[in-house]
Amino acid sequence: MPEKDTRSGSANGRRVAMRSAIVGLVCLMSATPLVAAETIPAVCPGFMVVTAVNESGRDYESIKTVEAIDEEGVHLRYSSEAMVFDWLNPGPGELKKTLTHRIVSKVDLDSAHLYLQHFGEQLPDLVPETTAIGISRELFRKLKTEGSAEFGIFIPFNVDRPGLDREKHPNVYDNQMVTTVVRSKASPKLTVTLNDTQIELPTMRFEGDFYGDKAEFVVLDDPDNPLMLQFRIGIDAIAPLSPDEVEQRKLLGMPTVVTPDKEVLRVVKIAAPCEAETPAQTPPDVPSGGDAIRTAVSANSAALEVAIAKDGRASVEAIFFTIDSATLRPESDVALASIAEVLRRHPDWRLSVEGHTDAQGEDRYNLELSKRRAAATKDGLVHRYGIVADRLTTTGYGESRPVADNASLEGRARNRRVELVRLSH
Repeated sequence: MPEKDTRSGSANGRRVAMRSAIVGLVCLMSATPLVAAETIPAVCPGFMVVTAVNESGRDYESIKTVEAIDEEGVHLRYSSEAMVFDWLNPGPGELKKTLTHRIVSKVDLDSAHLYLQHFGEQLPDLVPETTAIGISRELFRKLKTEGSAEFGIFIPFNVDRPGLDREKHPNVYDNQMVTTVVRSKASPKLTVTLNDTQIELPTMRFEGDFYGDKAEFVVLDDPDNPLMLQFRIGIDAIAPLSPDEVEQRKLLGMPTVVTPDKEVLRVVKIAAPCEAETPAQTPPDVPSGGDAIRTAVSANSAALEVAIAKDGRASVEAIFFTIDSATLRPESDVALASIAEVLRRHPDWRLSVEGHTDAQGEDRYNLELSKRRAAATKDGLVHRYGIVADRLTTTGYGESRPVADNASLEGRARNRRVELVRLSH
């Protein structure tokens, strides 16, 4: 099982989704040289982390966005859309959408030793003594200097609304697992997409045994921002399916692939708008959300403009779709607003919108899916941002033009993209 979503019920509508629309990640189609980076820009409003997750042989993305930073702490928005399969209700699975929020206090960012890796509506927004998208500075320093530390994670929650009072049950802390983790001598660099560049980040790796579940964690090697980049919990705890189980699942229309680890997280994309240069002219009609969102649209549209003017094409990796569909997720709004702003600044430009998929599924299905996703992107630009339809054409290439290795989780995430190609007059 991957990073867990413990939400129940319908999507939480208590905040406007557009307020935390993600920052678009604009990547050049050409093979960008891999850049070695010492760290990433500081967390700020608009900071976004995209995690690739695989469950039951199906990929999806969870997206965590920093909505605000104030005296209370860092306010996060979590969104995911995944297929859920149930032995009691066999078939193609049910789409489960999650939209929830979390607050990490400043005190816990400094000193907490518990990492609450689960997100769900039944959990309180603020859980004292825990962090959410990284470990605390104190824990990082202790591991770095002493080589070991007490560290806790959580088993999945199966009760509704656990409380915070440790003396009353059920409470959130009933699910904690605490052990001594040890820093590894070797910490290989990890590749992520940061804004418009593929970079290699330095990491610190540590591992431990949680009541029989072996686990490893990889964080950014930065004492001020030890972001969690990767983890595996319950390593190789799930046995492969037997031939009989595979056949039974086929008959029930269920996935025939299981992941060997109980929980897996792999960050593949990061948007950090804080240090981006903003063009003098602020774009109109951007999603609501304040200066951070407007800054993101301005920065992304500027990068798109340069790429298309120079190379005639650009790849937009921050247009997200519901799994196995052409339905645009709300987190795509900033990327769409950025494209629209470029087209407004260049009324003579016409673009071909090209859809691309990973290699999961059948070739013919992926080809049709990529065409529908390109058409959905055009439809969003035309009907929501007022772009004249004749300025856009659409096509799809399915899995035939990968830009990364489809054998890896992060590679497949990069291959799921939309490309923009400038058409000649």
